[in-house]
Amino acid sequence: MIKYSGSYEKMKKAFSFLIQAYHFDLVRDEETNYNVVLEYKKGDTKVYLNYDYMDNWFAFNLIKGIDTSVFSVSPNNKKISDLVQVFDPSKDYKFFQPNDDGFEDALKKNAEALKKYGDKVLKGEEWYW
Repeated sequence: MIKYSGSYEKMKKAFSFLIQAYHFDLVRDEETNYNVVLEYKKGDTKVYLNYDYMDNWFAFNLIKGIDTSVFSVSPNNKKISDLVQVFDPSKDYKFFQPNDDGFEDALKKNAEALKKYGDKVLKGEEWYW
């Protein structure tokens, strides 16, 4: 199991723009022995961030709809990397995943991509599918 030092704090800091710039509320905030989960919500839009220590894997999703579960297969539950592919098809989901020495780099890529491509989604002005 890989557990990057300070991953909880680093995730909160990387995505703090959701609160500051877009006025989301942090509605779920937990760190366990196997993962970190942060969930931000504004209206019927949620941003779900899960870093799994055991698999060294990010599950970062944008969710539309109060009743849409993070575990559902739905056009209202999409990965942040899916949003990026709408604008830049050269970047697949692996581009946004950490590797043995790149947790912080991958975290930064995800946060920057959400800022760059997700503005209208985060403002509640559009859904991108």
